[in-house]
Amino acid sequence: MAIASARKNAAGNKVAGEIDFRVGTLEGLGGGFDIVLANLLPQEILSMASLLPAQIAPGGVLIISGFLPKQRKEIAGAFAGQKLQIRQSRVWKGWACFVMGRINGRE
Repeated sequence: MAIASARKNAAGNKVAGEIDFRVGTLEGLGGGFDIVLANLLPQEILSMASLLPAQIAPGGVLIISGFLPKQRKEIAGAFAGQKLQIRQSRVWKGWACFVMGRINGRE
């Protein structure tokens, strides 16, 4: 269902041909992505905090969303030990989002 919904959203935004949709585990992806987007429930984000950074290419970004503004401190803390820094933090319509990158930008 997630893939079908993502495809529909991409089509509505006229970017469907630019996105590769896949089902699998983080371990099976191999990493090296310029942009990693995780719009998940907070408990899922927290459980993947040690796995998501490995998917980011040097100079890439990790965008996480799907958590409440009051959960920002907990979510930020989970990524603090992963050599990521928050570059932007946004709140929109009751939801929070972080855009993160590697501390040195290249690692």
